[in-house]
Amino acid sequence: MRRVLCRQEQIFGVEVSFQGPDNESAIAQQIEYLDAAIAQKPTAICFAALDTQASLGSIQTAMDAGIPIIGFDSGVPDAPAGAIKANASTNNLAAGQS
Repeated sequence: MRRVLCRQEQIFGVEVSFQGPDNESAIAQQIEYLDAAIAQKPTAICFAALDTQASLGSIQTAMDAGIPIIGFDSGVPDAPAGAIKANASTNNLAAGQS
């Protein structure tokens, strides 16, 4: 995904930055990074939640600030209505059959 987005940077003249926690159990670190990203007031945030419940407050903050979030993987099913503008995920069943 990083390679594709880097190409889009050049095509559309936008800046894309990546930041993620050290591992999939570093939920507090992910929330800290999400809050820091929101504070920078980006145009949008792409987010793959490690813990959907733990991220709800930050997602509400982003929504209140008018920052759209694009979810990845499982999305954020309990997010405030309208907070997640789109979700990109893999059909794991179909992926396992190919």
